Amino acid sequence: MIRPPPLLAVAVLCTLLSCGCASHENLPAVAWHDPHDAVNILARRAEAVRTVTAQGQITLTRPGGESVRLDLAMVRAGSDRVRIRAWKLGQAVFDLTMNPDGVWLLTPENASFSAKARSAGLTARKLAEHLALLGGDLFRRKDLEIRELPSVLEITSPPDSDGLRIRCGVERRTLVPRRYTLLDRDDRARFGMDLSEYRMIGEIPFACRYLAVSDDGRILIALREVELNGELAENAFTPPRRAEKLP
Repeated sequence: MIRPPPLLAVAVLCTLLSCGCASHENLPAVAWHDPHDAVNILARRAEAVRTVTAQGQITLTRPGGESVRLDLAMVRAGSDRVRIRAWKLGQAVFDLTMNPDGVWLLTPENASFSAKARSAGLTARKLAEHLALLGGDLFRRKDLEIRELPSVLEITSPPDSDGLRIRCGVERRTLVPRRYTLLDRDDRARFGMDLSEYRMIGEIPFACRYLAVSDDGRILIALREVELNGELAENAFTPPRRAEKLP
């Protein structure tokens, strides 16, 4: 059985910054010279976040409106390692692990609960994959299209082999990403993720609320506790023994 927190052993031996995320923002303005300077600042900020450990809630909503709210524990490192555990009233719902070798899902052995848990876990898998956007890889590219709007910098990657592009809307005054959008070759949004409720953790602005929307429904993550750059357990991103590797 998957147990609720503590999610992973976090040793307070290195820089450990924490915040309790509330509902208001108080972000400092950032001085930058030109759009390329702004993108460099965004890249440096992303690189400053080596690991994330957080607790909160996740709400999964189907296109028809049916929703479920779960307690959440999450850990992330870089752009290719994410672990998400979810439970409700002490009952494990799913344990999702993503690392460079793939994605694994562990659901309860209880057959009557497994189908719903699997559905929730597969939905969370898409979120875990899109959380990779927060690793800052987009801002390290040298071939970006940058459009200056009155209050937003619109940063867009060139299309990949499937014609998909990533667009990020960045608030000009504070230089924090507010929305990531995945666009297809016809310029239609296939996925969108809004970031809000930023907090300054040390000198790093960190979003505590994520709303992801796609044809499969909506996912809302609200974090109440965040720790940055703590030392993670060696097996933080090792799938549980019974976990199933997803295609």
